[in-house]
Amino acid sequence: MSLSFSIPLILKTISTIIYGALILRIAGRKSLSQMTIPQTVVMLAVGTVLIEPLVGNQLIDTFIIVAVAVFTLIMIEFAEIKIPYFKKLFTGEPVIIIKDGEINRESLKRVRMTIQQVEMELRQASIGNASEVKWATLEPNGQFGYILKDEFQHISKKEYQHLLSRLSIIEKRLNIDHPIANSSILNDNNRTITSENIFEKISNKPN
Repeated sequence: MSLSFSIPLILKTISTIIYGALILRIAGRKSLSQMTIPQTVVMLAVGTVLIEPLVGNQLIDTFIIVAVAVFTLIMIEFAEIKIPYFKKLFTGEPVIIIKDGEINRESLKRVRMTIQQVEMELRQASIGNASEVKWATLEPNGQFGYILKDEFQHISKKEYQHLLSRLSIIEKRLNIDHPIANSSILNDNNRTITSENIFEKISNKPN
């Protein structure tokens, strides 16, 4: 390979990579798993077209084609924001596949998904059974979204702090110096108070 051939090829490769990085930066920051259908099509097209200048001579034409493709994608995304019908047409809408703990078989047929695939999604989300789910959807990008029923919701930090605050009040009302988390604690009369009878004592304590 001659030096005269290598230098133009190296320059074309560097130019293609820099241009590709900039144009994809303009196109958006979403990962492959978050892309909508139009975004996926454009990204695949861009990746394919950008290879052409490395084996041919149409560098400028290729850059123009890629720019037009990304510009079209941006116009589609703006249209989806302004006109809801375009969003339904190009991107689609979430499909509810579980509601109040029941799997919607008709929705599964619509998205061509099996019960086994739903169960796999539940396991990956650390959900034991569909009965724990208030509702679950298959998003337009193929991701699984869900909300658990109230009784299966994880406790939040705010709720945890509120619980600690309430326990602190209980300790003060019982005149207890030791943490309530202990399996057994002593009252002022040196009698053992277990966690099982603390609330009974509170209910019987005069106001």
